[in-house]
Amino acid sequence: MKLVFGESESSVTAHGKFFNTLQAQGEKASLYVIRLEVQLQNAIQAGMLAEKDANQTRLQQLLLGAELNRDLRYRLKDLLRMYANEQERLPNFLELIRMIREEEDWDDTFIKRKRPKRSESMVDRAASPVAFQASTPIVIGTCFVIHPPVLPSSCPLLCCVNLKLFTFLFHQPDVT
Repeated sequence: MKLVFGESESSVTAHGKFFNTLQAQGEKASLYVIRLEVQLQNAIQAGMLAEKDANQTRLQQLLLGAELNRDLRYRLKDLLRMYANEQERLPNFLELIRMIREEEDWDDTFIKRKRPKRSESMVDRAASPVAFQASTPIVIGTCFVIHPPVLPSSCPLLCCVNLKLFTFLFHQPDVT
């Protein structure tokens, strides 16, 4: 244990270090969990935390100290709620790191797909260049109604934001 987690610290120091371990700016959540695990094991070794409470304590501190995407945060909170009285069913360190890495991989893949190539201009990627000739948007909840000067006022361009996706829809009035 000493080779992996270092010399044992006083119980107060180990306890304080664990609960004050926060994700550094720009640090991936998976790396934060590894750093957190070192502090958790030190706190257990110092006798400040019970081994049987490790999964719940790790999960609670992860939710407090890390920036996680909304879906993962919701799943982890849900696990804490569902298994509050059955701590052995909570994810252990390896299961937790797997969940986080899967989410990071998905996020990285999504971002790479959405990121433009350097040589690609904004107009080349646009579904319609008209979208960039709009006036100031009028905010209505989470949707923006933009009346481009090129289109008749009866044909607004709707830009609806849903999670990380932008959906551009042209609303054509019904001809009756």
